[in-house]
Amino acid sequence: MCQHRNTTTPGWVHGILLDQPSLLPVSSILKQGPSIDMTWYEWEDESTGVKNKRSMLQLAAAMQAVKCVQLLLDAGADAGLASPSDGQTALHLACDCKPSMANAKVIAMLV
Repeated sequence: MCQHRNTTTPGWVHGILLDQPSLLPVSSILKQGPSIDMTWYEWEDESTGVKNKRSMLQLAAAMQAVKCVQLLLDAGADAGLASPSDGQTALHLACDCKPSMANAKVIAMLV
């Protein structure tokens, strides 16, 4: 699992972590459309200490945030977008998660 160690975490990250789309800036997300993929967030893998850039959709997939994944896909987020730091896509990150119903739903949405 990943964890961010910055005390100035944007509110939308908390929305993803809690799978609460109401905490995401929905109106600005919907207005952004495909450019939503250009918002990168630096995330640290706590098992390796490596920092990678993640899009909102990649974070939501990694956290198995089903509602947030659906909102972001509906807004035009690109499921095939690769991280500029390690080449991982939202599907790669979802497949790395512990198996669960939420994980299966996220993977189904991304393929």
